Amino acid sequence: MITFGNKPDPVLIGLAAVAVVVLLWWSFKNARGSAGRGRIIVLAFLRLLILAVIAFVLLDPQLMKEIKSYRPGQAVALLDTSRSMGVMEGNTSRLAIASSWLKTHWKLPAGFVGQTMTFNDELVTTGKLESAEPGGNATDILDTLADLADASAAEPPSSILLISDGSDTGSKRGTEVGERLAKMQVPVSVLMIGSTNEPPDIRVDAVESRLVTDKRTMIRVKATISAPGLGGRLSMVTISNDTQRLTGKRVLLAGDSQTVDLSFSPHRNGYQVFTLSVEPLSGERLTSNNQRDFGLTVTDPTLRVLYMEATAINNEQPEIFFLKHALEDEPGIQVRALFFDQHGGASVATREQIAYVDPRNGDEVYRVQHTRFGYPKKMEDLLRYHVIICSDVARDAFTKEQMENTVRFVEEFGGGFVMVGGETGFGAGYYDQTPVEKIIPVEMENSRDATDVSFQVRPSTAAMEHPILKMADDPAANRAIWAKLPPFFGYNRVDRAKPGATVLWEHPSDRNQYGPRVILAVQQIGKGRSMAFTTDTTSAWGYQFERMWGEPTTDGLANRLSTDARYYKQFWVNAVRWLAANRFEKEQMPVKLELASSEVRPGEEVAFTAKPELLDGKPVGELKVQARLWDGDRLVQEAGLLWDESSGAWRGSVIPDRVGKFTLKLTATNPEGQSTEAAHLLNVSELDREMAQVRARPELLEQLARETSGTVLRLDSSPEDVQTALAGLNVISVKYEKRPLWDTWVWLALIIGLLTTEWVIRRTGGLA
Repeated sequence: MITFGNKPDPVLIGLAAVAVVVLLWWSFKNARGSAGRGRIIVLAFLRLLILAVIAFVLLDPQLMKEIKSYRPGQAVALLDTSRSMGVMEGNTSRLAIASSWLKTHWKLPAGFVGQTMTFNDELVTTGKLESAEPGGNATDILDTLADLADASAAEPPSSILLISDGSDTGSKRGTEVGERLAKMQVPVSVLMIGSTNEPPDIRVDAVESRLVTDKRTMIRVKATISAPGLGGRLSMVTISNDTQRLTGKRVLLAGDSQTVDLSFSPHRNGYQVFTLSVEPLSGERLTSNNQRDFGLTVTDPTLRVLYMEATAINNEQPEIFFLKHALEDEPGIQVRALFFDQHGGASVATREQIAYVDPRNGDEVYRVQHTRFGYPKKMEDLLRYHVIICSDVARDAFTKEQMENTVRFVEEFGGGFVMVGGETGFGAGYYDQTPVEKIIPVEMENSRDATDVSFQVRPSTAAMEHPILKMADDPAANRAIWAKLPPFFGYNRVDRAKPGATVLWEHPSDRNQYGPRVILAVQQIGKGRSMAFTTDTTSAWGYQFERMWGEPTTDGLANRLSTDARYYKQFWVNAVRWLAANRFEKEQMPVKLELASSEVRPGEEVAFTAKPELLDGKPVGELKVQARLWDGDRLVQEAGLLWDESSGAWRGSVIPDRVGKFTLKLTATNPEGQSTEAAHLLNVSELDREMAQVRARPELLEQLARETSGTVLRLDSSPEDVQTALAGLNVISVKYEKRPLWDTWVWLALIIGLLTTEWVIRRTGGLA
């Protein structure tokens, strides 16, 4: 950088420059003799150049050099010697590459001393490159830096060079170590070793399912699977219990993380352990990570349905009993039926009378508006049920409070709701102008016409994967059953499915601006579930649906139109079980149990939380809660519990003492002596987290360098780059050294040369 010792006023410099130009112009104008224009221009340029050089020298030019002084200190090299550093990169291990690089590039700034340390799951202060071998149970990058900061708090190193593959598999603290080292002015420069690509391997990363379920409900399990290097290959994913295979699906592996959904039906009560596994493929690095266990409590409660029907009596039997009997034929389902006089509204007196008596079991069927036995007026009475079915019942049958309670039943308490079509259902019944509209999974503001037109539904292959449409485990058998679905003879022309809803049936030909008309749609609404069945399940539109969708009966050989309606029954059983699942789980397990990790090593502490939820609208208060860790029938530990007011949950921890499958059971007992139990599986194994995923991970290393103002080095960085990075941030002082530029013979020779050239050109041109 050049500076000037003399700095005259810029105004004076400008005036002097103008004066020089004027004088030069005047001298040429009044010069004796004559010369060509070219010679005059050259002479003018030379004179201006001479004056500029003289002016430059008079300004006292000086060359300034910045000199920084650093505090001599210590540079520390941290070399990762964990087992993942033993992974081969070509023909050489990562550790060998790192050691070789460090030997040739470890160049210290002047006055610095250096020390090399190694680490894996602990820091070794006397590390030697020659004897470094991959080892340890984990890589503790953050903990190592935190330990180093603790040990050198009084006299920290000037800089740190961290050489690793970046895969931190064991740190339990030190998450703020980057910020801490930045405050200590200790930059962490990093060098990543290894490829960021995973070797071929199949991993089951996670399995999600309910913790408690009904024995007869199809359990949906979502598995997260990764298969780096094996994308495009097929593998079988199965779920088994003990030695019995319960379900399986052949899956095309994506390579990257993907989710796989499987469904199965448990046939045994109680807490049990299931295994989800993926068939090993040739070329895999590991096969021990191809499976994962999960626990599930299976109960056999009574599922309670409140069914309201407005279709009146026919020649065979009252329509209300077709669906009632279909559901009650399934063990574990209890139905309470209510009737509504759709045409020619019943008088007040008639409403208080019994509408029908079930010939099967003597159940009395009252009207929806019955004062005592009609549709529940209080929330606590409505909460006795799991699912509500409203089949073509006019909105006038309900008070506003009853409608609002129905919405809360679904949204807040996890209940299931079905609206069935008809002349007073959906938009035709102006339900879009009621609170119940919030829990119906279709929009119907502009569609108020119930249409008596026949049509044939054929669900898509994707829709048949939904639990409601899964009539058989075998896909081919399931498709065959749906191919037998008879036609319907009318439907409500609603506008479209709401955002977030899943359409299971569409009309084959009727369309509007949104696409095909919706016939069957389902949706998660708040904590509950809802279904829109825009056609009917009774004689008007669903005559064949309720009578003929099944297999021929014994006397059906003579009359093929006579069937056992088994598929009609199965459809509605599937529907109410799916709709009741959330309400049922909430009823069976009012305390939500969550583990920080379900995969641990022996002797490793695992934290858990137990959060009470509302049960039937009442706060779960004054509960006596007990948490115990079991190894089969052996009580391992009774966990201490602390109430966390901020999160509204109990917190505790357990420590399994050996390899095996442990169960954490939490029992909550209310003041009335009623108790409920939540159970969670804890898999305890000699987890090899260090080698589970061995790809290099630059993200953590780059974050540390960024947070501490360090440098990200590469294998092709020079030793000088390393030296600059190790200098650190500890600058003692900055001074500037000035050296004059004008006091050399060069400037005088330049001026003399320019003057001589000007004189020669002027004299040879005949000028004075």
